[in-house]
Amino acid sequence: MSRARCAPSSVSSSVSGTVTNASGGAGVSGVTVERLTSGLVSIETTTTNGSGNYSFATGTVGNVIRSHPPATMCIADAGEFTFSGSAVNFSVQTPAVPWMGVDYTGLSLNSTDIALGKPWVGVVTNSRSLNGPASGTVVADATGGPTGSLAMRYNWADRSAQNCFSEDNTFINPRIAGGNPPFDVDTPALVGGEIWIRCRDKYSLNFHMGKAGCTISYKAFALEFDVAGNVRSRLGLYLGGGAITDFALVADWSSVTAGGSQQGTPLSPVSTGVNLGNVSDQWATWCWGVTNIGLGNSVAKLYRNGLLLYTTPNLDILPGEGAFGGAWAYVIKLGTNINNGPDQVQSRWFSEFGMYPTRPSLF
Repeated sequence: MSRARCAPSSVSSSVSGTVTNASGGAGVSGVTVERLTSGLVSIETTTTNGSGNYSFATGTVGNVIRSHPPATMCIADAGEFTFSGSAVNFSVQTPAVPWMGVDYTGLSLNSTDIALGKPWVGVVTNSRSLNGPASGTVVADATGGPTGSLAMRYNWADRSAQNCFSEDNTFINPRIAGGNPPFDVDTPALVGGEIWIRCRDKYSLNFHMGKAGCTISYKAFALEFDVAGNVRSRLGLYLGGGAITDFALVADWSSVTAGGSQQGTPLSPVSTGVNLGNVSDQWATWCWGVTNIGLGNSVAKLYRNGLLLYTTPNLDILPGEGAFGGAWAYVIKLGTNINNGPDQVQSRWFSEFGMYPTRPSLF
């Protein structure tokens, strides 16, 4: 099969292919395959059949094909190819490092379970970090998911009577430590590798990132790498902007120098220059990742609903680190604090959150 990298800007032809499992070569059903223009504008999607086959008809203009694996799988090749012929095949995999995440839509949990951090509790024994709630609560919403299924929901109280610099901390942060199989961060080492985060969430209508007249900032997601409780690197996303309901994106892709404590390069968020406006009251799939970890030339990318919003090269993520040992831990921060707020009653829903060693589905 030819995977030509030099192709015309658009192609009006049929294209077909097969998506196979990297382990054993069997066809994989249920994989979404997307056709895009050379400028990466999505044109159409289809889904592989029971044999892993897909096809796009003649007459559709677009010469980039991209795969989107099922929730517990990720890509085993580039996942995106420019073509000039009529066939593009893909390979997907179940992660060699166990998929670390939760899909609430298929679970049966009550609010007591979720407030205790389940289903993380018991799966990752003695490695859980549950912080909050403060004025808010963390509950199970039996019909709050995107298809009317279970979702985890954060509820915030109205804090408009509070002064500025009074933060709200309503969140659950699972902590997955090394030496705790199957979620063991020290095999294999991530140095030279990559890691991706995928999350599906929804914010209540006109969600406030803070309090009017105060600093506006909500730490929406983060994945921290730490040793013995000392943060060594963080991949995160803040929301906030000129307007209190702006989804202005601030990337917190940052690192500190090798060593036993948080010293050296400070953790400093970087503005992406992207403002989505008010996109509350709708489900969205966020996907962000970083490649070439620990080599001084890491590249980070951020997608929302399949659209690349921001990329930055030459990051120094986990500089100078060797193999990850048993003292290492992942801290999955499903949101953290809302600075100076909120000044209304509001909610946020999660249907899914996961970590992957290669890019997962962007949808």
